[in-house]
Amino acid sequence: MDTPTFKIESEWVVDFCRVLEASKCKYKDTALIPNALLTFAFPHIPLGLIEPQITFNYFVEKSYSADITIRCYALANKIPGDNYAFFETLPRDIFYFGPGENAVLIDEFESSFVGSRGIQLNNYPSIIAYILQYKTLTLFWTSTQIGDPSVRIASPQSPISNHRPSMIISYTGDPLPAQLVVHNGDIKFSPFNPLPGNLISAEVVIYNYGATDASEVDVELWDGSPFNSGHLIGTQIIHNIPAGGAGMATFDWLGYGSPCRHTIYAVAGRNFTAPEILNRYHIAYRELLVRNDFSLFTTNFEGMERNEWMEKDDNLLSIQFQPLEEYEPHPPQIPSFTGITLTDEDNHTPEGQKCLEFFLNGAHDCGSKWIWRTIPVDIPPNVSKEIQISLWAKHKKGSQMQGGSAVLAFCDRYIPEVESDFSIIGEISGGPRWHHYFHATQITGEFKGEIYVGVGIRVRSTSDEMREFLDDIEIRIVEINQP
Repeated sequence: MDTPTFKIESEWVVDFCRVLEASKCKYKDTALIPNALLTFAFPHIPLGLIEPQITFNYFVEKSYSADITIRCYALANKIPGDNYAFFETLPRDIFYFGPGENAVLIDEFESSFVGSRGIQLNNYPSIIAYILQYKTLTLFWTSTQIGDPSVRIASPQSPISNHRPSMIISYTGDPLPAQLVVHNGDIKFSPFNPLPGNLISAEVVIYNYGATDASEVDVELWDGSPFNSGHLIGTQIIHNIPAGGAGMATFDWLGYGSPCRHTIYAVAGRNFTAPEILNRYHIAYRELLVRNDFSLFTTNFEGMERNEWMEKDDNLLSIQFQPLEEYEPHPPQIPSFTGITLTDEDNHTPEGQKCLEFFLNGAHDCGSKWIWRTIPVDIPPNVSKEIQISLWAKHKKGSQMQGGSAVLAFCDRYIPEVESDFSIIGEISGGPRWHHYFHATQITGEFKGEIYVGVGIRVRSTSDEMREFLDDIEIRIVEINQP
């Protein structure tokens, strides 16, 4: 009999979240930070398979503190319907009760570890039996440290696709069909940072995670949404994508005559008629930025450039960046609000009118808010570049305790999700003056992709209301001369 292998990834993850505190969860962001849960579905495990070999892979992206023990459990002790799930379980139950009695410990490591983890689930017969019976499995991470995060684990929404959790399944039996997959990062532009008037090429890599070859796979490239008035750039056919392999489609077009931003979509297999493990549209997209200068990005909150920045998953184009947000605090009877908005009360820009205001309730002694954006960076092999972040901030209102308000900065390949992702680059002094802050991160090539830059405010105060202003963000990409 055949011994096929197939892979399941983000599209088979049906639930994931992390517990922030006993009263609050964060659902489906780009990082899993203990305590966290992740549930895979296995709806297409073939009947009558023999000797299944299942490897669970996940990636630890960052260590926040050392000497903390991280454990990963498989919840083969809970049947579906009585299992942990974001929509069905109170955060306090996950927070206080953890994985529960008779959960199977499958991995344990010290929190200074960074890198990939691979666990052979077939070493645990109870887990294999659970998967075959219920066609699902929930993984649960715990930490011996309560409060501050210990490690950052890539989630199914990580912008780095090869960091996402996955299951590799081999077995003896009839092979399952093909399974087409395309990730956002699988769309690659050339030149990566095009100037106005440049011809542009795009390579789109399509993976086959299934156990059968895929033939005559159509790949479409669109400028704008393929379902809402987008423009079809072209269609290519990949004649064969082997099981477990990949194929590539290449597109060329005239580019754009002036600076602009376009969202380029790839659609794979719209007309693919062969059966697949999971029948669905296979869509990815990537932002294409056309500029005269990719070494300098400025934001003074006076014009449309503020549209480049994000807060959570919200676009910051509107005057009201983020409505004041009420969440359930601890203790519950004390209301707590945080928010980010544009204000015309002050500004640092010469002849400007606006700046960014951070409003935080300091009644619980601490809190933080931030914004982030992507910067396309192209670094040749053996070349180092420095990402330099410059900004101005001013304390507006509220009494500061020791440690006071501080300015945060971030620069890395992933999206900031917790305050610990940031560096504190200076405290905000009181008084009427604006103060300048600077942060730099060095990256060595070869690297071609998006870098995520974030800035924000951290508050340490017992005041009922803290207001901090921020303005004139400048990001420079500077090549470093090697000795």
